[in-house]
Amino acid sequence: MAYVLLPNSGQSLGVTRAQIRENFNLIQQTFDRNHYDFDAANQGKHSVIQTPEQITFPATPANEGQLLAREYNSKTELAWRPENTLAGGDQYMLSGMPIRAAARFDGSGANGNKAPIGLSFNVDTISKAGLVYTITFLSQFPIGAPAANYLVIPYAAILGSTEATVIVSAVAAGSFVLTMQTTGGGTPPDFVSFIVLGG
Repeated sequence: MAYVLLPNSGQSLGVTRAQIRENFNLIQQTFDRNHYDFDAANQGKHSVIQTPEQITFPATPANEGQLLAREYNSKTELAWRPENTLAGGDQYMLSGMPIRAAARFDGSGANGNKAPIGLSFNVDTISKAGLVYTITFLSQFPIGAPAANYLVIPYAAILGSTEATVIVSAVAAGSFVLTMQTTGGGTPPDFVSFIVLGG
């Protein structure tokens, strides 16, 4: 049975009892999808948020935004539209090239493991061997994603000098390598930082 607006004018509840029961059943089925059930510990909350791709994008009024899925480069991506945006107007892509890992560390000193300085993201170990630094991740990147889908943005600095060049190896599922090329006797950099994007 389909959902029917009841009761109509002149109808009694007794006559429409079966349809009203079916209406409540359909409401329950709808609520059960991606929601915690009635009387559950987290009732009323989403378990996941699932949204089909949108083709048209209506205008957003003041003090309201839109979070939606849309197709971009043949993939379903997440987009945000701020308030006062015209229909079909600007969208800020929230997915497509996410940050997969990032850290900053002291590249000088003895060989071995190097601790990140300050905040880091998805970095398990940083191992130094001369001017070669191997970075391993806490969690693997998406299964099956080719290395070409990743972009590593590195930076290295030697205090008092501008000589520090970084060569990045291909990103594998669990690690990648930073190799420093420097002049003046191969001085290790004082600071190294990187961001891994994509996937």
